[in-house]
Amino acid sequence: MSETGTEQSQAGLSSPTEERKAGGFCSALIKKALIAVIGVSLLAAMFSFAVSLGYREDVTKIPSFRLSLLKAPEIVIDDSFITAQNGKTKTAAAEQPVTPENKEVAAEDKTEKKNEPLTHNDFQILDRKNGKHSALNIIDPLPVMMMSHLGNKIPIISSDGDIPWKVYAKPFNKRKVKDKVKLAVLISYAGLDDILTQKIIDAFDENVSVSFSPYSKNLKELVEKARTAGKETYINIPLDMNKGDPGPYGMMEELTADENFSRLTKAVGQGVAISGILNVIEKGQSSLPESRIRKLVSQINQHGLIYIGPEKPDDGETAVMFDDNLFTDLNRINIRKQLEAFLEKAKTKGSGILVVDSKPSALAETLDFMDSLALNEGIVFVPVSALVKDPSGRGG
Repeated sequence: MSETGTEQSQAGLSSPTEERKAGGFCSALIKKALIAVIGVSLLAAMFSFAVSLGYREDVTKIPSFRLSLLKAPEIVIDDSFITAQNGKTKTAAAEQPVTPENKEVAAEDKTEKKNEPLTHNDFQILDRKNGKHSALNIIDPLPVMMMSHLGNKIPIISSDGDIPWKVYAKPFNKRKVKDKVKLAVLISYAGLDDILTQKIIDAFDENVSVSFSPYSKNLKELVEKARTAGKETYINIPLDMNKGDPGPYGMMEELTADENFSRLTKAVGQGVAISGILNVIEKGQSSLPESRIRKLVSQINQHGLIYIGPEKPDDGETAVMFDDNLFTDLNRINIRKQLEAFLEKAKTKGSGILVVDSKPSALAETLDFMDSLALNEGIVFVPVSALVKDPSGRGG
């Protein structure tokens, strides 16, 4: 090595070779940095383009990380919102001149809306109070028509011959409606929802009867409210549905007649004033043989109560068969067809009993149905007891 090179090395200076290596390394770093910047820019541009496409895609196909970018501001739909929207709709409709074409379009629009599922607005039909409410004479059960048995207060015929179903029935002058079509509406399985039950009590005409679930937590209070509003009251009797478990008050095939009757006394012996028992289980749906049901009807009658069910009563029974049951099908269009068929059948017979399950869709349609008949002078709504014939041949 020359003296000059030795001096440069000793002075800490790089050789030309080392300088070239350092320069190449810096160039590589700069290139990599530029490539990284370009790559990030391209990715950002592609992401923005993909998001813009998302507005035109099916939302179900958009990944969750993109959905968060596409969400619209949340709109809270409450009563005030609905009221405001209804007001806007009415105002807009009022501004349009009435023409034959408008009437036709409005009629078609109304029909289309009636075919829609139950909505918040539909449910509001239950938020009303029927003014025709006058309390029944007897709200609570009379001690002379009750018997204590294993902690239960069972209805019985009094020593003077007073029969519970007649004493607790809603007074009704059948002679005044002799030539009219008589329709009895019986709401089934009320009492499981206190708020909905109160709506039923308030919204329906006082001649509508109400049957309560024996499993209602506030049975006594709700029955008292119904009777104070003028409504005749009953108790649902749970039957097993093809070996299903109907609960501790339910009648089951594998139990003896005495065991089933013991369950019945618990269901009806809760210290409330009722006129009878309702069985909504259609014939063939329960595994309980008809012979057992007939035995049950006899026991119910012995305690002065009516039996209401899908079976035609035998001679000598205080029982009545309902004509239709809005129980299994809760589709509003089908409910409407069922109601129309019920009405035609009742017109032919001169009377009919309709059982309506305590579901908002069935209740709302039934209210509409009753409203549509309000001005029909040939049709009258009556309590269930008005259509019952006792063994002596009187009534209905």
